[in-house]
Amino acid sequence: MKAAVIIHGGAGNWHKDSMPKANEILEKAVELGSGILKRGGSSLDAVEKSVNILENSGYFNDGLGSVKQLDGKQRMDAAIMEGKYLRCGGVMIVENILNPISAARKVMENTEHVLLSGKFATKFAVKNGIKTISKYKKPAVECDTVGAIAVDYKKVIAVGNSTGGAGKMLAGRVGDCAVIGAGLYATKKVGATVTGKGEAAIRTTVSRKACDLIEEGYSVQEAAKRAIKMLTKKTGFKSGIIILNKNGDYGVWHNTKAMPWAYRRI
Repeated sequence: MKAAVIIHGGAGNWHKDSMPKANEILEKAVELGSGILKRGGSSLDAVEKSVNILENSGYFNDGLGSVKQLDGKQRMDAAIMEGKYLRCGGVMIVENILNPISAARKVMENTEHVLLSGKFATKFAVKNGIKTISKYKKPAVECDTVGAIAVDYKKVIAVGNSTGGAGKMLAGRVGDCAVIGAGLYATKKVGATVTGKGEAAIRTTVSRKACDLIEEGYSVQEAAKRAIKMLTKKTGFKSGIIILNKNGDYGVWHNTKAMPWAYRRI
């Protein structure tokens, strides 16, 4: 049996000078995730810990690197999902939390709910041991949601994402990241996570669409391509996606300027 992990750093207008550092951090993240899987760890652990690397780096638009909303404050969204039993959890517009994806996992595992928002989600995260942020860093580039997908040796697929939202957004705005079926989705066979204009992903429920295309018999690469083309055709926005199936096969597609990503199969 094979295990695998794939992670992306967000689709957007990446400057070429920013890409080497982004790729370096992504390689570190995917190496950590694949190491967890190699030791027999779960896909959930691999996804969470891989995304933590990006959140902690301050280089991407998530965690320490989150962009500001129009009122000058950083607010973040994140979600995580396991395909075997459709378990999922997410947090929306949390503040001063270092690892929103870890808070999302706490929602999934420690409550009966799927989503918590605002000050209540923030209080829940702190109560459940999630570290806080005293000072943010300025993101290196303007990019979007980061995400990861993993399949472990038990063939369980997990997917997660984390974001600081979008620049110049209204205070309290929520994008697709924590919306199950839009920003991410997972089944027993496949997982997908999207990066780009959140409103477009919500309108088209693009991650669920990508997974449905796999059920219809398309390859992971063709499903990735078709899903993003569908989103762009219907909304006019550009985007990116990664997909991973239970055999460790991946699909990557974006029509933005760039979308750094890394993959490891063991």
